[in-house]
Amino acid sequence: MKKLILTLLLVILLAVGLKGIAKVYEPLILFHPDLSLELTPELMGMSSVEAPIRSGDRWLYGWLIKADSDRYCVFFHGNAGNIADRLDFAKTIAPLKLNLLLFDYQGYGRSEGIPSIDGVEQDAVAAVTFLHEKGKVPLNRIVLWGRSLGGAL
Repeated sequence: MKKLILTLLLVILLAVGLKGIAKVYEPLILFHPDLSLELTPELMGMSSVEAPIRSGDRWLYGWLIKADSDRYCVFFHGNAGNIADRLDFAKTIAPLKLNLLLFDYQGYGRSEGIPSIDGVEQDAVAAVTFLHEKGKVPLNRIVLWGRSLGGAL
């Protein structure tokens, strides 16, 4: 009986320890941000305005790429790179005539902070809130589009 209890305690300690290690290394394993923005919408022939988004106590950097439309799309990118890497996507969907909000999560591009699971979830809500409250866009006019990590958001 003692052996069984000792084994169970060891398994529990091991599981707790592994979870703690995973939590500490989560940002290094899951997130691969690029801090440099080498392209802009204007360099790709698109009209945009900067979109400063408040997420908790941090500022996120984004672009609102304008289309002659009352429909909007928030694009949630994957775990690597930044919004400059998504400008080909913006060009591809241009015929859909959607105003496109591209933004970087905490720790990506010019956005403040360090990426984390809780942080990117908060950032996703902040981006939609930005369009709805600051841009006065009704929620039923906003399409959410995600790729990879962004699909989970």
